[in-house]
Amino acid sequence: LSRFHFMRAFRSTVGDSPSAYAHKVLMARARTLLATNERPIGEIARELGYQTSAAFSAAFKRHCGRSPRAWRGGLR
Repeated sequence: LSRFHFMRAFRSTVGDSPSAYAHKVLMARARTLLATNERPIGEIARELGYQTSAAFSAAFKRHCGRSPRAWRGGLR
């Protein structure tokens, strides 16, 4: 299976590119971690594979529309 055919089949089956799907799964995990514990955001960022909490915060804000801290605060 070529890369092109894999990506076309994946998109037609899932509705997203493989990278977009992986990012959605990662952000769902981030929301779960933020909602279920009080660990520091930097620790969660490292667990999810981000080099810095700033990079994680920027990606989270692009995806969810709010910073991780604001999102977590909205749950209370």
